[in-house]
Amino acid sequence: MKWTQTWILLALAGALGAFIFFFERHLAETGATAPPEKVVPQFKAAGVTGLQLRRGTQFVLHLERAGESWNFTSPLAYPAAPVAVESLLQSLEQLVPQTRISPEELGSRKHSPDEFGFDAPQAVLTLVAGGSRHELQIGARTAAGDQVYLQVVGRPGIYVVEAGLIDRLPRTLNDWRETALLNLAGWNFDRVETIKTGGGLALQREATTRLWQLSRPQQRADQAKVEALFEKIRQARVLDFVTDDPKADLEAFGLQPPALELLFGQGTNHLQRVQFGRSPTNDPASVYARRLSQTNIVLVPKTLLETLHTPFTELRDRRLVAFDPAAVDLIEVRGAEPFTLRRQTNHTWTTGDNLTADVPYMRDLLVLLSQFKITEYVKDVVTDFSSYGLKPPPLQYILKAAVTNAGGLTNVVLAQLDFGTNLNDQVFVRRADEDSVYAVRHLDFRYLPAAAWQLRDHRVWNFTTNQVVRVTVQQHGQTRLLVRPPAGDWSLAPGSPGTVNPWALEEMMFRLGDMYAMTWVARGAEGRARHGFTGNGHTISIELKVGEKFQTLTMDFGGSSLLRLPYASTLVDGQPWVFEFPEQLYPEILRELSIPPQK
Repeated sequence: MKWTQTWILLALAGALGAFIFFFERHLAETGATAPPEKVVPQFKAAGVTGLQLRRGTQFVLHLERAGESWNFTSPLAYPAAPVAVESLLQSLEQLVPQTRISPEELGSRKHSPDEFGFDAPQAVLTLVAGGSRHELQIGARTAAGDQVYLQVVGRPGIYVVEAGLIDRLPRTLNDWRETALLNLAGWNFDRVETIKTGGGLALQREATTRLWQLSRPQQRADQAKVEALFEKIRQARVLDFVTDDPKADLEAFGLQPPALELLFGQGTNHLQRVQFGRSPTNDPASVYARRLSQTNIVLVPKTLLETLHTPFTELRDRRLVAFDPAAVDLIEVRGAEPFTLRRQTNHTWTTGDNLTADVPYMRDLLVLLSQFKITEYVKDVVTDFSSYGLKPPPLQYILKAAVTNAGGLTNVVLAQLDFGTNLNDQVFVRRADEDSVYAVRHLDFRYLPAAAWQLRDHRVWNFTTNQVVRVTVQQHGQTRLLVRPPAGDWSLAPGSPGTVNPWALEEMMFRLGDMYAMTWVARGAEGRARHGFTGNGHTISIELKVGEKFQTLTMDFGGSSLLRLPYASTLVDGQPWVFEFPEQLYPEILRELSIPPQK
């Protein structure tokens, strides 16, 4: 009896060894030295429109393709994670078995498919592609555990494939769910609202400009901030799927009533609505949320809810007006000294009296106008602008673009800005197309020319260092004379106070000979008096030898501007002009070209 049992055990061991030898170690005797064709020939992942997965006795999932996305249709309706689904389909399209056990081999060794786990498959995957239907059954793992048996219904034989295939399948119902709270891709929404106690905000996209506007209240929106808000919504991820019960107690989750609702719409149609509730008692960093189209309840980061509480004032466009500087062809300035600027074909600007405007100054002026920052929203709806000095405005800028249409060349208004009175360090301003009053920095406003002469070339002087003969400094009733021989060996005239630094003086003359005014401020004797020129202040006279002729350039220093830049004055076309002296150069003037204090 014992010998009989021993013989049976040896026979079983031999059969098992033969099975491993022939089917799992894939030696040459099996006839499978080269990989066979793909498991599902002619299968294309892109053509799959439906998918069903049965995972043992755990669950059955049904999914359908919707454009670039996938949706669960059973046992619940919910977006699926497209990357996970497409990754599985791509792997099936490329799936090549390690070996194939033919029906003949199975029959010759009298093996039943049940021995490979197909009596209770780990998973059954059904794929629908057009009129085709493919059913794949995944059986047991091989003894080594790194491979699984796979059977394609309708195709004879059994395949041995990498076990990574089973690892791509979801283990739970939630594994393939889309974790993005809201996938905005493909949504043609033009309306976004947040609804909460005490208000909220509403955004509307204009049909023609495609720009977002605040519609409650009616205001221009900052496009970058609006897109940043949308991006935070896109990035919001579900932390946990709490319940799918449509009869869940909403009050227990703080969802009846909700703390806030987020709504996306197109016209009068609602595309999606999300409600946000309270935080779990053990997780203050999360809040409950509910998509009304699915009714299930999830957990999301509380930071999303905090972002959605952003007041409308944070989304207002702080630019006074937005336009492309290159689009402006005509600028009309109306004030005490009206003038008009026209862009020329060589991209220079000229006034009506053929004055060519300073090129760098005009470039900076257009950039400033296109990026004027609002410092205060003074009042949203104004019916009487007189209290702001805007009826009529003392200074008005009208920017126009030349547009060619059926009627010929037409000047289209890009923006009209009216500037009013000052309030401390701000200036009231309004747009002609709005009823609001804003405030801008006086420091920015002061850069705007109010007269054509302020557009003159900003280069003050134009000479070379070798043309300098001597420099006279007058200050505090004293005089200092600096002499420059042709070789550049600077010296002090007898009786002049201080010392001489020849290298510093050479650099100073070079910079003064190529100096540009920051802005032209005033002209004439009256303008000097208003800007702190007393007649006995700090004066520098530079004597030049140009060819055989001598020329003297004189510059006085007066008070300081709001930017604490010193005012300087020199003769332009025989008339005294006042300008803001370059900030970086003034300390050098004080050190090298002033009267040193008496010891």
